[in-house]
Amino acid sequence: MPTRRAVTNQSKSFARQKRTRLIIFIVAIVVVISGGIFGASYLSRLSTFTIQVIEVSGADQEIIGSVRAAAEESLKGNYLHLFSRANVFLYPKEDIKRAVMAASSRIEDVQVKHNKLTGLTISVKEKEADALVCPTFPDFNEGKLILENFESCLFADQKGILYAKAISIASTSLDTYNLYFAPAAKEVATSTEEFKALQSFYVGLKKNHIDIQAILFKEKGEYEAYVRTTGATTVIYFNNTRPLSVELDNLILFWNHALAEAKAKGGQRAVPAEARIPVYEYIDVRYGSNVFFREVK
Repeated sequence: MPTRRAVTNQSKSFARQKRTRLIIFIVAIVVVISGGIFGASYLSRLSTFTIQVIEVSGADQEIIGSVRAAAEESLKGNYLHLFSRANVFLYPKEDIKRAVMAASSRIEDVQVKHNKLTGLTISVKEKEADALVCPTFPDFNEGKLILENFESCLFADQKGILYAKAISIASTSLDTYNLYFAPAAKEVATSTEEFKALQSFYVGLKKNHIDIQAILFKEKGEYEAYVRTTGATTVIYFNNTRPLSVELDNLILFWNHALAEAKAKGGQRAVPAEARIPVYEYIDVRYGSNVFFREVK
């Protein structure tokens, strides 16, 4: 019996020592890990590894301040209250991209990379205007569309989103942009799908040498296109009850037929192209293959 009791006591002592060694080992691991974390946290806040200079390229002077401010805001704070977000190795690239994109509707794309050790370079690509949208009704003078004042107009991107004021646009540069009058427009001209269809209609007229000046958005899918002819502006009525491409085809067919007739009437005489353009008060392509019109007398 004494021998058995001694073995039992020895086993308990060994178990206690084993548990003590395990606890010491775990505590040592925790201390090492904690020390490593706090050491890394300290290093992440050192100015040597902190982004101090933010350079912005590709952006207009008007929005550089907003872009830089958005990036600076994204670098504030810490991860888990331990690691600096402004650390050159830990900075939140995707967060900065999103913040910069949100800083201005003029921005199409953003690239972010750190420059040298404590610098950050933000490369901005601004949108290219696909159209000019005026939140007003068009002005006419003796049947001619007047294109002069564009202070209230805005640039629209390929989705129809209005993103910048068109300050100092001259009428001589209007051919660069498709022009729309949209009295109800605020942040977008219309839905992206509708805008793309109208853009195709606009481009289709240009490709067929029909001198379109602008399109007016009306209510319930109704539109007016203004075409320059000899000494007048022809109004073209169309709508979205059918695909705009169908109405465009009918209009082009009618227009080319009218041109052919005018050319035939001119005989063999050399008649300038602009003099052969039919002069109409309006052309209406909203009713199937039937095209209604009224000539200017």
